[in-house]
Amino acid sequence: MNKSLAIFTALTFLFSNCSSNPCQDVTCLNDGICIEGICDCASWYEGINCEDEKRQKYFGDYFGVMTRVEGQDTFTDTVTVKISTNVQGVNFMMLEDFLSIELIKEMQIELDGRAEFNVPLVLISDPDNGDENYFTGSGLFVGTSTIEFNVNVSNIDGTPAFSLSFEGSR
Repeated sequence: MNKSLAIFTALTFLFSNCSSNPCQDVTCLNDGICIEGICDCASWYEGINCEDEKRQKYFGDYFGVMTRVEGQDTFTDTVTVKISTNVQGVNFMMLEDFLSIELIKEMQIELDGRAEFNVPLVLISDPDNGDENYFTGSGLFVGTSTIEFNVNVSNIDGTPAFSLSFEGSR
């Protein structure tokens, strides 16, 4: 009888361990979901427990060359561009100090889930002279230490005003 009880106890223990929940002791953060003991992170998050925002690895200062093309004229300057947080959401960042014009000190950029981003179309009005221009563009993070982007600027009537490009590293 003791032998039967020991076998029954061993089999019960064995089967209960085989059918245990592998996600029982796993905590997935930021809307991540545990699948077979591993966190499947929601968009814009990464890490073992989905604890890190993907955009954090891009924050910082990038030093490089800004090129402005206006008609037949091309101007270059070495500048520092800063990428920082944006409270609108984890897929947005701020592009700061990319123009020395006080009016355009910062511009929102929107990540696409990979290393690419867009500069959403925005209308900028100059309070000094009333000029209005549309800004839009796109860019790419190369690894976590290099950024490249282009911004096209057009007049209110849609004609091109100038374009900007930047390539820099931390």
